[in-house]
Amino acid sequence: MLIEAASTRLAIDLLESLKKFKLNATNIKVSYITRSGNTSFKTFDNLDSLKSYYTANYNVIVSVLKDPFTTDPNKAQLTPSVKNGIILVAQTVPLNNSLIPGACSIGKFLSVESFELNSTTFNYGLFFKCIDVSENYKIIQGVETDIRRNDSRQIDLTNHTASLNSLILDYQKILVQLYKTYTDNLYVDLCYVDVGYVKESIAMYNIFFALVKERLDAGLRLSVLTRRYLKKVV
Repeated sequence: MLIEAASTRLAIDLLESLKKFKLNATNIKVSYITRSGNTSFKTFDNLDSLKSYYTANYNVIVSVLKDPFTTDPNKAQLTPSVKNGIILVAQTVPLNNSLIPGACSIGKFLSVESFELNSTTFNYGLFFKCIDVSENYKIIQGVETDIRRNDSRQIDLTNHTASLNSLILDYQKILVQLYKTYTDNLYVDLCYVDVGYVKESIAMYNIFFALVKERLDAGLRLSVLTRRYLKKVV
């Protein structure tokens, strides 16, 4: 359930960042891709319901697994050599996957399909509907009109739209990398893989821990794509 947890957390991060701009998400539709390539959909009423779902289904994995990575190269193990995708002479980090429910599989891949946004910043309505969020992003926008204040309201709409566009582009950048680790590890039996041995699994665990080990209200962070290193085992 590792990628399923991470991709769900990424959706929460996007919506938390929008919340910081006083844009509250409702009618959140997500899609799930299974290992066999089938797609299913689920709709959450709001961000709180998505967060409750995340906590109920993935909190055990997130809380029990310990992050073996660091951003400090001085605390990293020696850089191993790589041959045909296999890490040679690497320091492995066992995670006892078989003892942690769900930690032996990547699970489904979640991506955000659409959601609606309403602003609480102003004393008038400002709303958006975002569709095809994970790919060919489109936005339907609107604002309550007032003939005496239309100019200022249009400025508000423009500013919020720019922030929304920027956040969704950041979401898509992280999503692309997360999906790559999903496809790279589709046929890996994680119960028999130690972190630090197979290159593709290192990348998966890296982005998993970067996403899930921050506070649940942290918001979207491109820093999850920053290079991280396996820590030295003392």
